[in-house]
Amino acid sequence: MVTRRYVGLHTSVGGLVESPSGGSRRVWSDGFEVFVPLRHEPGHAQVDFGEALAVIGGVERKIHFFAMDLPHSDACLVQAYPSESSEAFCEGHNVSFEFFGGVPCSILYDNLKLAVACILGDGRRQRRLHALTLANPLL
Repeated sequence: MVTRRYVGLHTSVGGLVESPSGGSRRVWSDGFEVFVPLRHEPGHAQVDFGEALAVIGGVERKIHFFAMDLPHSDACLVQAYPSESSEAFCEGHNVSFEFFGGVPCSILYDNLKLAVACILGDGRRQRRLHALTLANPLL
């Protein structure tokens, strides 16, 4: 998009795809399937929190769940908590490390509020203290 000086909307890209012959094809008009293959190196994890409704003791209530997955192997662990808290964040990591039998080389947080305090003007993330402590236990 950058090399061709694309100035349209991000969502418009899905409508046009460059074919191997160099032309453009409309995804929705000719059934041309488009996908971006993903490759994940071993030893890396992704973490996020989510919400769901659960029936606990016959009562439906909202729960928060911590999810850590290892995309290379598709292994994952999901743990439910009553709230999305710092305690749940840290315990979720500890339970995951025990479950997976070790600590991954890196963990990707998708703008998780418990890990990222704010996004700086240049796109870098300022981490929260407990996230920094997890990343460097010598702090």
